[in-house]
Amino acid sequence: MSPHYITRILPNMSSGQVSIRHKFTGPNLCNSTACAAGVQAIGDGYNMIRLNHADVMVCGSTEATINPMTMSGFSKMRALTTKFNDDPVRASRPFDRLRDGFVLGEGCGIVVLERLEHAQRRNAEIVGEILGYGLSSDGSHITQPSGQGAVQSMKQALNMAQLKPEDIGYINAHATSTPIGDRIERQAISEIFHELNPDVYVSSTKGSTGHLLGGAGSVETIFTILACLNKRCPPTLNYNQADDENDKLNISSKISDSWTSERRIALKNSFGFGGTNSTIIVGNYL
Repeated sequence: MSPHYITRILPNMSSGQVSIRHKFTGPNLCNSTACAAGVQAIGDGYNMIRLNHADVMVCGSTEATINPMTMSGFSKMRALTTKFNDDPVRASRPFDRLRDGFVLGEGCGIVVLERLEHAQRRNAEIVGEILGYGLSSDGSHITQPSGQGAVQSMKQALNMAQLKPEDIGYINAHATSTPIGDRIERQAISEIFHELNPDVYVSSTKGSTGHLLGGAGSVETIFTILACLNKRCPPTLNYNQADDENDKLNISSKISDSWTSERRIALKNSFGFGGTNSTIIVGNYL
């Protein structure tokens, strides 16, 4: 056995190696919260700045698990799509009636968070701001979400941001293209937004990226920030028909260019195995 065995298997060695290479001396954290990890990394960095533990935090997540063992594991769980094996471009279809599982992807997303005054002193280009962050646990099942945990996470983020549902112009959903998970998240979003903000635009960018697992939350947070910045909400690729004809959620397979308000605020969800839920609210910087 190698004398480096222990240091190679510890999860926090990833953030440790980054801090050593770049001489970062502030808070050093490594979340291991499955598919919620990316949003939690950014949300935790946001809190570190709010609590005056740092002026700058480099936050994000990555995962590269396209290998026989991981593919076999998810296949045994019946989590992967099989219906569109002969038409892979159409295989990842969040919220669509024909979805039957996710497409495994790989990716990485990193953001630099700064205290506003610090960014202004160095004349940094500010592309957006974080307004709120919510966390919860379902406390019910390892892989099947309860829905109420997602509701709680979104409400916490709204409360921290001191915002109402009607203030949100875009929701980047976690929706991975699984039959149960997408349905439960849709119901959770509807519970909060259906009456107060029925026209809020909702999409899942996993239709174009597949499911990046731990890397998903940070990549999708970047998508969400760019939506606020560029006044364009990304589509849900391959979405054609809802589960229920009475479903009124505003989901589209086309880019929305109608977000023309001066203040643009968006909500992003990420959920993970173990019942972990995280929500972050971002907006354009005025």
